[in-house]
Amino acid sequence: MSQHPSVALNPNPIVQALGKPQAEFTREDLVRYVREQGIGMLTLRYDAGDGRLKALHFVINSEEHLQRVRYTTKRNPSRSGPRCVSRPWP
Repeated sequence: MSQHPSVALNPNPIVQALGKPQAEFTREDLVRYVREQGIGMLTLRYDAGDGRLKALHFVINSEEHLQRVRYTTKRNPSRSGPRCVSRPWP
């Protein structure tokens, strides 16, 4: 499988793991990544109307719960998907 040119040097670990640019992420890609990496909390960041960076934190209770998390929450239309996925607390 040939790697997309914008993936090779991208420092984003999700881009590297999925092997495609962030603009091409699907909900299924993100759910699979979260499941495979054992991630227990998502942090979705977005630019608010007041110009500040805001964050929404979701503790993942189940895969069904993860499926219901909306990745379109007030994000900048030029970006795609969550801007940050964080690991569970130790």
